[in-house]
Amino acid sequence: MMVNIQRPNMMPLIQQHFISPMQRLYNPRLVPPLGIPTFNFSREELDMVLYGYTQNKVDRCKGHALSGIKSLDLSHGIDRILTGNSPVKSESSPTVPNIKPLDLSGLDIPDGLTVLQTLFARTIHYGVFCTATVISRGTKFGPFKGKTVNTSEVKSNDDNSYMWEVFYEGKLSHFVDGRGPTGGWMSFVNCARYAQEQNLIALQVDGDIFYEVCKDIPHGTELLVWYGDCYLQFMGVPVSLKEMADGGVPEELNS
Repeated sequence: MMVNIQRPNMMPLIQQHFISPMQRLYNPRLVPPLGIPTFNFSREELDMVLYGYTQNKVDRCKGHALSGIKSLDLSHGIDRILTGNSPVKSESSPTVPNIKPLDLSGLDIPDGLTVLQTLFARTIHYGVFCTATVISRGTKFGPFKGKTVNTSEVKSNDDNSYMWEVFYEGKLSHFVDGRGPTGGWMSFVNCARYAQEQNLIALQVDGDIFYEVCKDIPHGTELLVWYGDCYLQFMGVPVSLKEMADGGVPEELNS
């Protein structure tokens, strides 16, 4: 026996939400169909999540390259933006629950430099900036201060973002860990992410680590370091940074 089942008429609903290609062309701000979530976030927030860079609102000529942020902290950045809990906040003395801001007074920072802090995903992030008119190429800072750590003490999942390798007779001897009270201001110099933004090179001299300025650093620029050529012979693998594909730098770094 055949039963004739009448389907409900869905055409009014379909017509109600149907958007023709021409409508999309001439009215790109139409509300999307029901069930598709919408989010609002700024260009600054998007750049920070995608490129790890945030502007300092106290001094617009300064910006933080977030190369020192742990991947665990970065992984929650887009989630916070999409849920409306924006992590973007940059100020001279951020207030974070249960986190005591670092006392920068005892770091013995050289004249012409300062340590600034910003707040990203409820994590305080530091960077070293030039306050002089210019720091000339060839200027050396150091040595890098920290606790000596034997190679056997370092595990694969340890935080090594504040450590430098020290080599002896071509072999890895130990690490210098800049965390904690034994470290100095050089611990807050972040790593460069590509060749164009690097302005410091790390050098090993008689068992100590120094930073040498490899190009003039103008006022308001963050100091960013990477391995010097001497580490190529130590490590036996290429350690140089890659050039950007188009030879340019992010817009924020030029502002």
